[in-house]
Amino acid sequence: MLSKHGQWLSEQQWPMLLATVLALALNAGEHFGIFGRMVQAPGVHGPVLMWEPTALSWTMTGLTSLSFSLAILCMMTRVHSQLLWLTLKSFDPWAIFACMGRAWLARLFAGLPELKRRREREAVHMIDLVVMMQYAALLVLAEAADVPKRVKSLLVAICMLHTMLLALCTKYYEMPNWDPGVELTILFFPPMSPRSQFVSSLECIIVLLAKAAVSVVLQKNAFMFLRCHYEFCTDQLDATFARLAMTDPSNIQYGDFRAVLLEWGVTEGHIFSGFNYLDHDSSGKVSLRRFRECLSDLFAEFPDASSSSLLARFCQDCYSQASHITSLDSMMSIVFSHWRRIKLDQFGTMMYQILTQDQAIAKVFQRDRTHTQALLFSAFTAVALSRLEERDYVVIETQMIELGLRHKAYGVRPTFLGLFELALMETINHQVNGLSLRGELAWAMIWGHYVVLPLLHGLVDIETLKPQIYDHVHDLLSLTHEERFLTVLTKNMHHVPTGSWKVSCAEEGEHIETMLQLTKQILLDLQGPCPFTAGQRLNQDFKWDRILPRDLLRFSYAMAETFREILGAAYTSTLDTEWAVFMHAEVLEVLLLSPYLQSQKVLEEWAFQLGDSVVRGESWDALLLLAHCDMEFAELGFARLNADSGMNPTIGLQHIGIPAERCKCGAPFSTLRF
Repeated sequence: MLSKHGQWLSEQQWPMLLATVLALALNAGEHFGIFGRMVQAPGVHGPVLMWEPTALSWTMTGLTSLSFSLAILCMMTRVHSQLLWLTLKSFDPWAIFACMGRAWLARLFAGLPELKRRREREAVHMIDLVVMMQYAALLVLAEAADVPKRVKSLLVAICMLHTMLLALCTKYYEMPNWDPGVELTILFFPPMSPRSQFVSSLECIIVLLAKAAVSVVLQKNAFMFLRCHYEFCTDQLDATFARLAMTDPSNIQYGDFRAVLLEWGVTEGHIFSGFNYLDHDSSGKVSLRRFRECLSDLFAEFPDASSSSLLARFCQDCYSQASHITSLDSMMSIVFSHWRRIKLDQFGTMMYQILTQDQAIAKVFQRDRTHTQALLFSAFTAVALSRLEERDYVVIETQMIELGLRHKAYGVRPTFLGLFELALMETINHQVNGLSLRGELAWAMIWGHYVVLPLLHGLVDIETLKPQIYDHVHDLLSLTHEERFLTVLTKNMHHVPTGSWKVSCAEEGEHIETMLQLTKQILLDLQGPCPFTAGQRLNQDFKWDRILPRDLLRFSYAMAETFREILGAAYTSTLDTEWAVFMHAEVLEVLLLSPYLQSQKVLEEWAFQLGDSVVRGESWDALLLLAHCDMEFAELGFARLNADSGMNPTIGLQHIGIPAERCKCGAPFSTLRF
């Protein structure tokens, strides 16, 4: 429970700001004596006014300390230990502590005769010291914490206004607690009245906060007290460069870069993308200056991370930019941001209008229930996405399989799923005023992998179909050699229910030929001795630059219609189902997952190095710690795979896509479900 609270505090920004504002407001009220009782006490040259503590002032002082403690706790959940150490090695944080101490001493000896006469006031001053040190600690921790720039700017502004208010009011207005007859000497400062000592210390704090405010506004990484915001990561960058520049000390060559990163567990594709980004002029080498330019921001952002994890992150980002494939979190964010802009009533209506243009679907979903069915389409999509947002993938998969089993009895066929997905993406594209390439890939990946594929497993017993599916698809694709096949296919590409195909006449022949060759190549690889090479080949050859997921979904539907038109009654429902399963599970899914297959290859090699037929929980945790994954997600991943293993404390190799017999490379459907 405590860890959950700590995670919540680390994610939220307002509790820290609210606690700080409350603490500063109470501190100002205590300074001005709002919560105390004013009495007259003897001074050096005559009577002076003093604030006498009351039960209310004691309570407010304690609440002030408690508020500062809460603000510090919120800040501590974000602090980087290395950055804190570097901050404490600079001058300004200690100057703030010293100024706070000087201000406290000035208040302590403000009414020296009264202090000697009333010893019970000492407890009040000790609590005041704690509060002022908490105030200083909060400012220092803000430097070392992973706090957004706007929050840090707001914190500095609030503290500066509070300090200026106390300094100005104490300097220009007659206030109690300051005996003008007392002279005080603190350290190397000249003798002056406690009031002047207090104001002088606050003025020093204001200068330091002004410097911090300027640094937050002008410096790129929002550091307040560090003189150079890249200074602390320079040594780490130079040491990393020296490790990589083995052949030539002045430059990093690709062979050296690749050899070291392979030792760190980075995959080939990521290494190549990272080096290409560093080697912007394609010279085959990277200078120290270029290395610093590209990596300084990243090394400064994560000062606690190791060089290996930072370079792995850098290469992953470069790979994502080059392949347009991002992390699961990024894809989820894109999908949910689009979905929040959708108007559900219009969404369901448009989906219904598209789907019922297909006569087979129209027979299943009656036209006299248009409004109700449109709402059901919207509700189904909303429920599926809400489950995805909860990230409980075991529940998602189970519910989608159960939903597929129920809809099988309603007459829903696997071929409907492709048109539903195409209609979904066309509707999203319409309502968000155009899907970008990243947006389309995100929707295709998330919806296809987490919704369509489990639904297929509910509608069809894929394990039974598997032995014959490749041979039957091979027979169907042999029809492409017929003279009229391309003519019929081109016609059908323009008659898919989602509307006309938005490709120019000059390019449509090339696009269709590309998709045909792609389908044949995947089938050829899957029928070979190692089906896993299908994804590996695609990862190297295929790019989502001209052919989009919607194009492949349209192609799948048009091909089915072409087979039906050419074969007539010979094109049975079984063949139709096998074609739909093949296109979803082996073509589109393989294409979408191909950028991640290098990681799966690394996982396979790691699993076989364990020397066991199963993967145990501690081994899984150790692997994901090396990959710098959040352990909460590691546990969720293990639970998802473990559910397929019957909730045992181990995972069978086949459940993480590892082949039972390496020479046969396992069953591709099992791999793709992972």
